[in-house]
Amino acid sequence: MKPVKPRPAASVPARKSASKRAPRKPDTLDFIQGRIEAYSKAHGGGVEIRKDAYGYSLFHSDGGAPLARLRRLSGGCEFELLCWCLDRGDWRPASSFGPLILPLEDALNFIADDPEGCFWD
Repeated sequence: MKPVKPRPAASVPARKSASKRAPRKPDTLDFIQGRIEAYSKAHGGGVEIRKDAYGYSLFHSDGGAPLARLRRLSGGCEFELLCWCLDRGDWRPASSFGPLILPLEDALNFIADDPEGCFWD
Protein backbone atom coordinates (compact mmCIF):
# COMPACT_ATOMS: atom_id res chain seq x y z
CA MET A 1 0.00 0.00 0.00
CA LYS A 2 1.31 3.44 -0.98
CA PRO A 3 1.39 6.21 1.63
CA VAL A 4 -0.94 9.14 0.88
CA LYS A 5 0.93 12.29 -0.02
CA PRO A 6 -0.28 15.48 1.61
CA ARG A 7 -1.51 18.21 -0.72
CA PRO A 8 0.98 20.87 -1.59
CA ALA A 9 0.52 24.05 0.44
CA ALA A 10 0.03 26.14 -2.71
CA SER A 11 -3.26 24.42 -3.60
CA VAL A 12 -4.95 25.45 -0.34
CA PRO A 13 -6.28 29.01 -0.55
CA ALA A 14 -4.63 31.26 1.98
CA ARG A 15 -6.85 33.04 4.49
CA LYS A 16 -6.70 36.78 4.70
CA SER A 17 -5.01 38.00 7.78
CA ALA A 18 -7.13 39.88 10.26
CA SER A 19 -5.20 43.08 9.63
CA LYS A 20 -6.08 43.09 5.89
CA ARG A 21 -9.82 42.57 6.35
CA ALA A 22 -12.17 45.52 6.33
CA PRO A 23 -13.22 46.47 9.83
CA ARG A 24 -16.68 45.20 10.73
CA LYS A 25 -19.23 47.84 11.62
CA PRO A 26 -20.54 47.37 15.13
CA ASP A 27 -24.18 46.40 15.47
CA THR A 28 -26.11 49.34 16.84
CA LEU A 29 -29.51 49.29 18.41
CA ASP A 30 -32.10 51.52 16.84
CA PHE A 31 -34.23 52.61 19.79
CA ILE A 32 -36.71 54.54 17.63
CA GLN A 33 -37.43 51.51 15.45
CA GLY A 34 -37.71 49.40 18.60
CA ARG A 35 -40.27 51.80 20.05
CA ILE A 36 -42.30 51.74 16.82
CA GLU A 37 -42.23 47.93 16.75
CA ALA A 38 -43.24 47.74 20.42
CA TYR A 39 -46.14 50.16 19.82
CA SER A 40 -47.29 48.12 16.83
CA LYS A 41 -47.10 44.86 18.75
CA ALA A 42 -49.00 46.34 21.73
CA HIS A 43 -51.77 47.47 19.38
CA GLY A 44 -52.25 44.22 17.47
CA GLY A 45 -49.35 44.33 15.00
CA GLY A 46 -49.87 44.24 11.25
CA VAL A 47 -47.20 46.86 10.56
CA GLU A 48 -43.77 46.38 9.02
CA ILE A 49 -41.13 49.04 9.70
CA ARG A 50 -38.29 49.93 7.34
CA LYS A 51 -35.59 52.45 8.16
CA ASP A 52 -33.67 54.52 5.65
CA ALA A 53 -31.56 57.66 5.70
CA TYR A 54 -34.55 59.99 6.04
CA GLY A 55 -36.70 58.25 8.62
CA TYR A 56 -39.01 55.28 9.07
CA SER A 57 -41.58 53.95 6.63
CA LEU A 58 -44.48 51.86 7.91
CA PHE A 59 -46.18 49.32 5.65
CA HIS A 60 -49.17 46.99 5.98
CA SER A 61 -47.55 43.62 6.68
CA ASP A 62 -50.26 41.64 4.88
CA GLY A 63 -49.84 43.27 1.46
CA GLY A 64 -46.91 45.64 1.78
CA ALA A 65 -48.94 48.75 0.96
CA PRO A 66 -47.44 52.01 2.29
CA LEU A 67 -49.08 53.14 5.53
CA ALA A 68 -47.15 56.08 7.01
CA ARG A 69 -43.78 57.75 7.04
CA LEU A 70 -42.06 59.28 10.04
CA ARG A 71 -39.42 61.71 8.81
CA ARG A 72 -37.05 62.60 11.63
CA LEU A 73 -36.38 66.30 12.01
CA SER A 74 -33.06 67.77 13.07
CA GLY A 75 -32.77 67.57 16.82
CA GLY A 76 -34.22 64.08 16.81
CA CYS A 77 -37.19 64.47 19.17
CA GLU A 78 -39.89 65.26 16.63
CA PHE A 79 -41.06 63.70 13.40
CA GLU A 80 -42.93 64.95 10.37
CA LEU A 81 -45.83 62.58 9.75
CA LEU A 82 -46.57 61.69 6.12
CA CYS A 83 -49.10 59.41 4.45
CA TRP A 84 -49.04 57.74 1.03
CA CYS A 85 -50.85 59.51 -1.81
CA LEU A 86 -52.16 56.98 -4.34
CA ASP A 87 -52.84 59.68 -6.95
CA ARG A 88 -49.30 61.06 -6.96
CA GLY A 89 -47.51 57.87 -5.90
CA ASP A 90 -45.49 59.57 -3.16
CA TRP A 91 -45.63 60.74 0.44
CA ARG A 92 -47.68 63.81 1.41
CA PRO A 93 -48.41 65.56 4.73
CA ALA A 94 -50.83 63.55 6.86
CA SER A 95 -52.86 66.65 7.68
CA SER A 96 -54.87 68.69 5.22
CA PHE A 97 -53.52 71.80 7.01
CA GLY A 98 -49.87 71.26 6.09
CA PRO A 99 -46.93 69.53 7.75
CA LEU A 100 -47.75 67.68 10.94
CA ILE A 101 -44.81 67.74 13.39
CA LEU A 102 -45.21 65.52 16.46
CA PRO A 103 -43.18 63.65 19.06
CA LEU A 104 -42.90 59.93 18.29
CA GLU A 105 -45.60 58.71 20.72
CA ASP A 106 -48.09 61.33 19.51
CA ALA A 107 -47.33 60.48 15.87
CA LEU A 108 -47.95 56.77 16.53
CA ASN A 109 -51.22 57.58 18.30
CA PHE A 110 -52.24 59.78 15.35
CA ILE A 111 -51.59 56.89 12.94
CA ALA A 112 -53.54 54.45 15.13
CA ASP A 113 -56.51 56.82 15.58
CA ASP A 114 -56.41 58.04 11.94
CA PRO A 115 -58.57 61.17 12.35
CA GLU A 116 -57.83 62.28 8.76
CA GLY A 117 -58.72 58.86 7.28
CA CYS A 118 -55.50 58.53 5.32
CA PHE A 119 -53.77 55.53 6.88
CA TRP A 120 -56.23 52.66 7.29
CA ASP A 121 -58.39 52.19 4.17
